[in-house]
Amino acid sequence: MKTYTVTASYSTGSTGDVEFPEGRSWEDVEDWYVKWDTLHVVFKDGVGFEAKLNSRTDGETDWKYPSDVSVYAVDENGDTDYDVEIAEA
Repeated sequence: MKTYTVTASYSTGSTGDVEFPEGRSWEDVEDWYVKWDTLHVVFKDGVGFEAKLNSRTDGETDWKYPSDVSVYAVDENGDTDYDVEIAEA
């Protein structure tokens, strides 16, 4: 019996709400990013701001339609050779 490793990537969404400090709006934002479910903001005056998003993710992963799928062979030692992709979708 031949074994294969199948990798699949899925799109997942999340939603979280953030309250900016009094007197601030998105128009004051110079730069921003999200990491570890936290919004990190630098305002145009250089002041930083962080807010946990407490994201809601229930039912947000589309398990039916992966965004991409790859197939790799597994050798007789049980090791996957990720350098040689056999198939992709």
